[in-house]
Amino acid sequence: MNYASAIVILLYFSQAHTSLPPSAILKVMSKTLFPLLLGAALLIGFWLNTLRAREMANKSARLTCARLGFQFLDGTVALLQWQIMKGRLSVRRTYQFEYSDNGNNRQKGVIIIAANSIESVILAP
Repeated sequence: MNYASAIVILLYFSQAHTSLPPSAILKVMSKTLFPLLLGAALLIGFWLNTLRAREMANKSARLTCARLGFQFLDGTVALLQWQIMKGRLSVRRTYQFEYSDNGNNRQKGVIIIAANSIESVILAP
């Protein structure tokens, strides 16, 4: 099948189903397409917000380790848990990372990010 035959088939089917008035087509689209687009937009927004929070946690762990003279191991953080904050439309994310204070051990640290700001950085004693 080439492009010309595909276009002819699409034109045939689009003309065969145009017996509905434009207002009816708009009603059908608004009932089906709008919720799908809204759901997709919400998922994309949540995903982008999660990526932003992860980058913020990576930067915070790297800066904290550099400030204290520790070695930031593996170069990344891992999402430990997330929870929806009550009373607000935001998420609290807890990230875990590993660092070494003397080069011979692995310690665990935790970064908590709530409402797009760093709530706390916790290092092992």
